[in-house]
Amino acid sequence: MCPTIPDLAETVVPRHLAVRIATVVTDTVVAEIDGELDLHTAPLLEAILLPLPPTGVRHIVVDAGNLHFCDVCGFRALSEINDVAVSHGGGVVIARPNRILRRISALVQECGPAARSRPIPLFDEVADALTTDAGTTDAGRGGSGWN
Repeated sequence: MCPTIPDLAETVVPRHLAVRIATVVTDTVVAEIDGELDLHTAPLLEAILLPLPPTGVRHIVVDAGNLHFCDVCGFRALSEINDVAVSHGGGVVIARPNRILRRISALVQECGPAARSRPIPLFDEVADALTTDAGTTDAGRGGSGWN
């Protein structure tokens, strides 16, 4: 027997996004994101990360290891944060992206309107992102560090 519409509505899990910030050095933070990054949760990420570059935090490592879902709107939020960080002499890198985030990154950065933005480098591990001479080398996959 198929569930009725009200039964399905009761099984919907609310969208969730948690963001934890850890300062590495004065101008570098790791933002661990957990949950879903989409049209509904992207404003939370923007509210937390967009104000950082004007305060001197130029380099943002987004630890996406616990990100379960990301749509194009979520990735565009990351791109917007990257644009602001770049305008302050830094940038965003993504560490521990899952297969879906890698695919969205490739599609958006190669084909979408965000192509005008500098690509966001992808790293397999947070340590890899942090050991690229503060992000100034070309060690990242899919991008060129924070230069």
